[in-house]
Amino acid sequence: MKLLLVEGLKRTPRQFWENLEAKGYSISPQQNASDCLPVLASENDCAVLVDVDYTKRGVEAIRDIRKVFPDVLILALASQEKLVALDKALEEGASDFLIKHPDLSYLEEIPYSLSRAKEKRDLRRQKELLQQRVNGLLLTMNDSQEGLFIIGADGKVLYANRVMLERLGYEAKDFIDQSADIFLPAVNDSNFTMREIPDLPIRRFEGRVPLRKKDGSEIPLPVSIAQFIDVKGEKSLIGMCHPLSLESYEEKTAISEYILHITQDLKGPLAAMIGYIEIAASLIPDGAEPNQSLSLQRIDALARHLLDLITNHTNALEIDAGKLEVHKVPLPLKQVLELAVQDRKPAASAKNIEIVLQTAEDLPSVPIDIFQMERALANMISNAISLSPAGGQITVVSETRGRELRIAVKDNGAGITGEELPYLFDRTKRSRRRGGDIDTVGLYVAERIIKIHGGRIDVESDALEGNALIICLPIEG
Repeated sequence: MKLLLVEGLKRTPRQFWENLEAKGYSISPQQNASDCLPVLASENDCAVLVDVDYTKRGVEAIRDIRKVFPDVLILALASQEKLVALDKALEEGASDFLIKHPDLSYLEEIPYSLSRAKEKRDLRRQKELLQQRVNGLLLTMNDSQEGLFIIGADGKVLYANRVMLERLGYEAKDFIDQSADIFLPAVNDSNFTMREIPDLPIRRFEGRVPLRKKDGSEIPLPVSIAQFIDVKGEKSLIGMCHPLSLESYEEKTAISEYILHITQDLKGPLAAMIGYIEIAASLIPDGAEPNQSLSLQRIDALARHLLDLITNHTNALEIDAGKLEVHKVPLPLKQVLELAVQDRKPAASAKNIEIVLQTAEDLPSVPIDIFQMERALANMISNAISLSPAGGQITVVSETRGRELRIAVKDNGAGITGEELPYLFDRTKRSRRRGGDIDTVGLYVAERIIKIHGGRIDVESDALEGNALIICLPIEG
C-alpha cells in the first residue's frame, strides 16, 4: 500500500518511515491535497495521512480529497492539545485518527489504524449495499399485486404493502406496530397446512383463512406464511396474500357456491341409483348367468366411486370456504375404523382386494367428529384401493406410540415417487399413473380433517413394498 503524506507529516524524520517501508508500505510525501488527486486516480491501493495540528489546511485537504474519492482511506493525526482539529477532520470524512506523542511512537500504530479504517469502510460499503437492496426490495414489495406483510417476534406488524393495506381497509399509521391479531388468525389455526423446510429453521404455512378487515368483516383469502425461527427460538413471520381482489374473490366465491349447489344436487340421485342397484342385485335368481351379477357389481362400484368423487369435491369446497363443521366428542376409534373399512369393502371386492383391520384393544378415547374422521379414513382406504393391484391386500392398523394415537393405512401397490410426494395433499394437482391414480382430492380432504383434529398424516413409501399413510393424533391428558 502507498501512503501519501500531506501537511506536517512531511517533516517527520525519515527513520520512522523506514520502519513502515520495511513492513511493505511505500511512502510518498505530497505538497497538498491537489497533488494527491492524480496519484489516487492512477493507483488503487493508496491511503492518505494528514497532519491537522498546524493549520486548517489539513482539515480542508481531507474535505477536498473526500469529495473526489469517497472510498479512499484517510488517516488524521493530531496532538492531545488539538483534539478539536480531530473532531473537524472526522466531520470532513477522515476514516480514522491517531493522537501524536512527542516520542513519535504513534507511528507504529499506523498499520493498525489503517486496518481499522479499512474494516469500517468495508462495513460501510456492505451497509450501503444492503440498504440499496432493502430499498429495492421494499419498492418491489410495495408495487406487488400480492398483499405482503411482515410480523416481528413480538407479534406486531412491522410492514404491510399498499395492496395489503387497501385490501383490509387500513392506513399504514393504523396498521404498522399493531398486534397481528387485528387481522390474522393464529398461525397454528386448523385453516393452515404446515410444512417443515429440511435443514432450515423455517416453516411454511399455507391455507385459505378469514382475514379481518378494519370494519370487522372477514374476507377469506389464500395466504402463504414463512415462519423464521432464530437461534433464540423467537419467531418472525413473512406473509403473502395471493393476488385476489375483493371483486375477483366475490366472483370466485359465487362460482364455488354454484358448483357446490350442483354437486349437492347430484348426490341425491346417485345415492338413489345405488339403492336401486342393490335392489336389482337382490332380485337376480340363483341360476342366472354369472356376468349379470358381475355387471351389477361393476355398476355399483362405479356409482359409489362417482358419489365419493362428488362428496370429496363438495367437502373440499366447504373446507376452502371455511364451512366444514366439526363437532368433537371423546370416543374410542374402533367403531370409526370398522365403519370406514366396511364402507370401502364393495370397492375393494371389485378388484378382489382384501382389507384387514388390526385394532389394538386398549386404544384411548380421543376427541373426534366421528362422521368426519370416518370420511378421512375412507378416503385414505380408497386411495390405497386405487394404488393396489388386483388381488392385493390393504391393512388398517391402529396403535399408541408415546403420546400419539397412530392409524396406518398400508397397501402393497406401486410406491409414491419423490416427484409425487409434494403434491400428495394438493387438490389442484392430478397425479395420474398406470394402474391407478392418486386421489389427491380425497387425500386433501382427509389431511384437512386430520389437521382440524390437531393431528397430521405421515407418509412412508417403498417402490416395491407399497405405501403407508399414517394418521397421528395427539392423546390428551
